[in-house]
Amino acid sequence: MKINIELFKTKNIFLLFVIFVIITNYLFCYLYTLPAFNPHLIDKDNNYILKEISFGFGRVIQNILQGKGTVLDWYDDYGIRLESARRLFVPYYLIFLHKYITTDFYLIHLFKNLFFSIIIFFTIKFYNKNFNNFFLFACLFIIYYIPYNVFIMLGTEHEEGILNYLIIILFFILISESKFKSIWLSVVLTTIFFLKGSMFLLVIALSVAFFFYEKKSKYRYLLISIVFLANIFLSLNSYKKNNFFAFGVKSSSMNAINITLVTNNLFNKTYPEIRPDIHLKRVTQIIEANNISSEKELVDTLIEKSQNYIIKNPYEYFVGVLRKIYSLNFSPFKDAQMPNRSISHEQFLDNIKKNIENPKTNNPIRFSNFPNKLIFNLSLAVLFFSIIKNSRNSFFLKKLNFYYFIILLFYLAPYMFAWIYPRHATSVYVLAHLYCLLFFIEKNNKLKKLFQVG
Repeated sequence: MKINIELFKTKNIFLLFVIFVIITNYLFCYLYTLPAFNPHLIDKDNNYILKEISFGFGRVIQNILQGKGTVLDWYDDYGIRLESARRLFVPYYLIFLHKYITTDFYLIHLFKNLFFSIIIFFTIKFYNKNFNNFFLFACLFIIYYIPYNVFIMLGTEHEEGILNYLIIILFFILISESKFKSIWLSVVLTTIFFLKGSMFLLVIALSVAFFFYEKKSKYRYLLISIVFLANIFLSLNSYKKNNFFAFGVKSSSMNAINITLVTNNLFNKTYPEIRPDIHLKRVTQIIEANNISSEKELVDTLIEKSQNYIIKNPYEYFVGVLRKIYSLNFSPFKDAQMPNRSISHEQFLDNIKKNIENPKTNNPIRFSNFPNKLIFNLSLAVLFFSIIKNSRNSFFLKKLNFYYFIILLFYLAPYMFAWIYPRHATSVYVLAHLYCLLFFIEKNNKLKKLFQVG
């Protein structure tokens, strides 16, 4: 049977791709707002109720719209205004779409997903003129063939709904030979910086790595300057609102809260099956015990107590890191579940302390974990052996290995300090697929012939 080459013309692939995105977006929105899941996100006319968005973003959006500023009022009862809890890209882009484009839940998601999907399409298409449309099709298939990865990418309630797109775009820009890499990277990395607090390490590390690795690149000073200015802007903004310079780990109070949920003697007894949010009461206890009344005091106290715990309990903390590696690389289960509804969170933790058996938590297998984690582990093995034999690698493979390693190391590092679940790792799972494809194309002449022009 011969393949109809006409089907692989760019315009045909693009049309089919757009139709695919529209259909999957509709299915996602329909399923996501079913009565058994998140019906509270829409009203009877299908309008997106922004204040109901989870992960604290809904409350930030509501406060912005009410003129109360960008505060997350989780601890208002204690007089603490969390101005630096969440990065503000998600709240403001949703407010913009809701105010100026549409209030419809389906259309807001469609606008966001079509916009970034089309950017990905053309980023791959123009990444390397030597690759044909079979390569384009293969990459798009890799990005979208696992339903769970698509489910995370299509969402708007969390940063991964945009971050996953940006990480893919970032990867292709880094390994490309574009004359304007520094400019494109400046746009993508600063967007990532203002999107998610835990990504500050990746943004800084990549800008520095690019500066020293790509010495012949035009405008490389531009990239590192813009990233530096982004950090200065965030620090000054934090100083204006909270009277302290937010930088690094302290650039987001959510970072301090998250590390606090990990540094306690019950974390290893609940993670990865139970969501770490079950330990949030510990933050309240620390606030009350230390009479904390400002975000600066909260961040300083939480980080200090976390550091002290790690120093005093290195073995327990190391076991926690191993559990995170298990969750990232091997766990077949959904994980991040909440305790059985028949018991309160406080009682659940109290039972653990007293060695009383808790009601069983429903934690089924997530079948998408199998291809994701299989390919991820394969990519690690390929990367490891390729680095060992670095002298035999082509210039392209050296660059591919270098940037893939940097992204993995600094993307995952904050999660190893705090915690990680499949949702957080979907972008690196997709990158693992793309890395393996590019690696084996470079190493195998038959694959190279299949995917290259001519």
